Amino acid sequence: MAMHIRSERTHALVKEIAQINQQTQEDAALAAAEHYLRALRGDARADQIAADGAAIGRLAGLRADDGDPTSDLYDDDGLPA
Repeated sequence: MAMHIRSERTHALVKEIAQINQQTQEDAALAAAEHYLRALRGDARADQIAADGAAIGRLAGLRADDGDPTSDLYDDDGLPA
């Protein structure tokens, strides 16, 4: 399967990545695509973890405007109260 890249900027970036990493342009494009996909999946996973945490907080009766529920456990220097 072939892919034709018409963007001169994209071609220049892939060429530079390939030169820096001493690899073929094909390998550089593959590595860049894999890296970007991992970042996208990581962002989606982080969003899901935050949503799960918020749902658990709601189940526990916590509200976002309640502040830090552990703030009374520590003094102003961060030491146990």
